[in-house]
Amino acid sequence: MTIQRLSRGLLICTAVLLGCSRADQQATAQRKPSDKTEVALLRVLMVDGQNNHDWVRTTPYMRKTLESCGRFITGVATSPPEGGNWEQFNPDFSKFDVVVSNYNGELWPSSVQANLERFIEGGGGLVIIHGANNPFAQWPAFNRMIGLSWRGDTSFG
Repeated sequence: MTIQRLSRGLLICTAVLLGCSRADQQATAQRKPSDKTEVALLRVLMVDGQNNHDWVRTTPYMRKTLESCGRFITGVATSPPEGGNWEQFNPDFSKFDVVVSNYNGELWPSSVQANLERFIEGGGGLVIIHGANNPFAQWPAFNRMIGLSWRGDTSFG
């Protein structure tokens, strides 16, 4: 991964983590449709579906928070439940600037893993929410992407 790609990814992640300030929300609310002000929109894909925390409530809340300032366009990819059919779970990461993971569950299919790896290598950002640093002990590339996990093993394959 080049420094330029890493820097772009970090910039995107920082923007998502900072979310929207109160001033941003007020400015967006006061902006008239005729204003020529252009806001750079970041496309965010939130991934959820399994977690030991309440993703059913937190994902919509995070989505609403990001969308409320007018700087983010969001989508959600929800995995099947534990033990479910994974054939339909194939998020198109390439349509987004950053992936926000609110997922802590079963290992994703190898095709989805490869797609996320290509997305990150291409400069996409990845933000991990709380327990989402804990899945995929057996996926070395993921552990390198997030840098630090809840596990004691720091070798990352």
